[in-house]
Amino acid sequence: MEIGLTSSLRRGPCRPTGDGDQALALATRHEPDLVILDLMLPGRDGFEVCRELRRREASVAGRRLELRSREFDLLVALARDPGAVLTRDALLEGVWGTDFPGETRSVDVHVSELRKKLRPDGPPIETVRGLGYRLVPPAREPAPLPDRGG
Repeated sequence: MEIGLTSSLRRGPCRPTGDGDQALALATRHEPDLVILDLMLPGRDGFEVCRELRRREASVAGRRLELRSREFDLLVALARDPGAVLTRDALLEGVWGTDFPGETRSVDVHVSELRKKLRPDGPPIETVRGLGYRLVPPAREPAPLPDRGG
């Protein structure tokens, strides 16, 4: 068992941090498969970091969504201004961070996964050809007309 765990950990990059805030930022940005926390981290302790990482959840029509942290961040970015178009580059920078070495195709894949999880009763994410994506705002019902009592 120890050999498998050791070799598995060596396959991916290990990103040690100096404090809890930095650990939380790294975990949010890089979506690790495994997080090892020191309970006595400076700043936010390991318990706080763990609680924060587990607290991210969203629901649609009373249905809890099982979102990975990157999907959650993507939904938050789109929901900040429903109807506004966000380019792939803007999403890469805002959700993945400026140091993300990937391509804009990563955005397309994550949007596709998020769409599947939002269906059938969640707000649609619309592709705006040549520009990017937008969260379609809910349709507003017209306000009722006042009764003129006549």
